Order: sequence, then C-alpha cells, then structure tokens
Amino acid sequence: MIDRQPSAAPWARNSLGIDDTSAKPIVVRAVRRLGRLRLERCPDGAPVAAQSRTAIAACLRQRESFVRWVEAPLASPRKALRVFPSLLDVQLPFSIEDCVFQIVDARPAPGGRSSRGLAVGARLTDIEKRLQGFPSDWGAPHVLDHEGLALWTQSLAEMPPSASGTMRAVVYESDDRFTVVIGRGEELLGAHTWRAFEPDAVIRALRLYVPEDTPECLWVWTGPSARNAEAARARHTALAGRWPGPLVIPPDPDAFLARALAIRALTAGPLRFDARQGRLAHPAAAERQRKAPLKAAAVCLVAGLILCLVNAAWMIGSAQRLGRLQALLHATAARAAGSERMLPPGQDRLGAERALAERTRLAAPLLAPFRTPVTATLSAVLAAAQAEGVGVQSLMATRSRVILQATVPTWAHAERVAQRLQKQGWKTKVDRKGDANGRLSAAIMAEVPRDL
Repeated sequence: MIDRQPSAAPWARNSLGIDDTSAKPIVVRAVRRLGRLRLERCPDGAPVAAQSRTAIAACLRQRESFVRWVEAPLASPRKALRVFPSLLDVQLPFSIEDCVFQIVDARPAPGGRSSRGLAVGARLTDIEKRLQGFPSDWGAPHVLDHEGLALWTQSLAEMPPSASGTMRAVVYESDDRFTVVIGRGEELLGAHTWRAFEPDAVIRALRLYVPEDTPECLWVWTGPSARNAEAARARHTALAGRWPGPLVIPPDPDAFLARALAIRALTAGPLRFDARQGRLAHPAAAERQRKAPLKAAAVCLVAGLILCLVNAAWMIGSAQRLGRLQALLHATAARAAGSERMLPPGQDRLGAERALAERTRLAAPLLAPFRTPVTATLSAVLAAAQAEGVGVQSLMATRSRVILQATVPTWAHAERVAQRLQKQGWKTKVDRKGDANGRLSAAIMAEVPRDL
C-alpha cells in the first residue's frame, strides 16, 4: 500500500485543474465543502477570475519529465531514502542539481533484501519553459503536477483494481501526444509518450515490465480523442490483438486529466508531486508557506488566551462556591454551638464539636432514666456465656462496658462467646489467663452497643 502524502495546496479551498491541450484548454473546478469535493466543468477556454483561496493546477507532460525506479541494497525503505538521490544521479543523463525530483513511493523490493523508490522530476530548464508556455490569461499555475502520476491515481480512484496483480495501461490521447502509464495492481511501473499512436512502440513499452507470458491487461482510454468511442475501440483492437484485455472509457474522458489535477491539488493521497519547489515556487504559495508558522503561532496564542480566561472564570466560580459553602458551614456550626462566640476563628467544626460534647455531658443526668438499664446488657452477656458452657467467676458492668471473668473448657469457648456478642453489635476483646489448678480462665471485655 502506497503511503498517503499531503496535498500540494493545503491552503486552498478551491482548485482549477487545467489541461491545456493544443486545441483548447479543458478546465475542471473542484470545491471543498465540509470535507467533500464537488466537481464542475468550466466553459472551455474561459479565463478564471483570481481568488485568494483558489489554486490553479497544471502538469508537466511526460515528454518534459521522467519517471523511473531506483533500487538500493538496503532492506529498510526509510534508510534507502538517503541513498536514492545518489543512485538517481548516476542514471540521469544530466546532473541531479539541475533538476527538481521527488521520491513519491518507497517500498521493499521482491525478496526483501533491497528497497525500490519511484523517482519523479524534471530539469529546471524544462520546468521554466513549461511555466512560460502556460496561457497568460490564466495566470501562472500554483501547482505543477506530473501527467503520468495524475492519470494513474485518478484511474485507481475511478476504477479500483480487483486484484493486486492485475496489469493496467492508462492511455491519454489528444492531438499533440499519446501517453501510456503502465502499472500492476496499485503500483505504477512506468510511463511513456509519443507524438502519435504507435501500436508497435506501445507493445514494446509494455514488454519492458512484463517480458514473460502476457497477462491480461485492463486498458483505460482517456483524453480528448477518447470522446470518439469508435476510434478508441479501433486503437484498442490494434493493441489487444497482441496484449489482450478489456477496454474501459470513463465518463467525460476528455476532462479526465483536468479533474485529476484539480482533485490532487486539494486532497492528500498517494504519489503527490509538485515541481514548483524552491526558487520555482509560486510567489503567492511561498508567501503563504512563510506566513504559515506565524498563523499557527497566532492560533496557539488565541487558544492559550481562551484557556486562561476559562481557567480564571473557573477559579472565580470555585471561589464563590467555596465562600457560600463556608458561610453555610459557619451558620450550621453556630446553630450547633448556640452562639458564634463559641466558635474560634477558622475552627467552626472544632467549636461545634466542643459545644456538642459539653451539652452531652450536661444532659447525661437527664437522659439516664431513658437509657437501657444495666440489667438488660448483663442478661445478653450471661446468655451468651451460658450458651457456650462458660462458667462465670465475676461480672463487672457499667452503662458502656461489661467485663466477664470466666472459666472455660478451651480457649475456643471464650472466642465463641465473643463472636456471639459481636453478632449483636458488641465490640469485644478476649484476654486469656490461667490459674494454679490448671484450669483455664479468660476475661471477656465487651463495649455496649449504642442502640442498647
């Protein structure tokens, strides 16, 4: 799977894909709204008014550029990216410093011991000549894409491959050129162009990539000449006799390249390329790129200020809520204490607890007649001792605690007495003892539950 790459004009909301054929320009407008693209064909040859967020996209023709694979003896494609330029410099008939190039696809080679990279580019002089030859009434294009890449990715978008090993030949035919882009599955293998249709040359170009038994090839026919479906079928028949395969003519085939350029300028995807780099960059695009960090910093600053304001508002709201809670707590503590003078500053809870404790102490004689008598608590302890066969030696009781001194057959009997009381809500503790006669004795201390 080819990696997705950013669009050539991320700043644009609209784009104009222009296929400036020798007969008349073909223009397609792409408009991005809510993450979707809407395409419309513009009147042929009509100049477009300049807009600040509109990118004009044209392309280098195949005869003005190159597409070739380079292979490095490194298993990792990421590491191989460092050496691909040196290998490309050896293959090109001119110095690599005299051209603009880009590795648009890097992948492991068959066998996994090396890596392959698809290099696309053109000489600086050819790029400058192409820009000078662009119709002046349209203005200079912001994006200078590559014809072969645009044809290939658009064919995959409109006619996805049914199998990874399927051969495909995308044909673009017009009055001034005949271009063929060859690939297998989603992988672009190469591109070739001629002044006119030459069936023998096309077959020889295909043989460069598949010299063995001829697999079936899908023929995608596009370009202005493809509007004449009968002529396209006749040319396909001349090729299919030696390289069989079905023919597909997409809808609106003459605008196929123009809509590919418009879409690629606005959207991210595989095999993205723009020859307008460095000193050849469009002045408006270069200015936008220069201002991009400043805009990003401004956005971050505004976002930071908003966060500060939100944080300040939250702190003010929290302080107000805390003040209301503290006032409510102070009023509650004052009611519990009976007077605000009983509350030390900042110690509302402590003052209220002291006042309640003092009130409880003073009210104890008045509440005593209403509490459970001591005899009721004693009966519960004696019943537990009797149930477990424990002999009572002595018994001390207050309203809050009972201490039972008892003789026990085993220590387990004393523990079971404590467990019976615990089930009734008592807090118990067993202290094991012994006497000179060898008998076992234990002290069972139990706190009376508050509800008794």
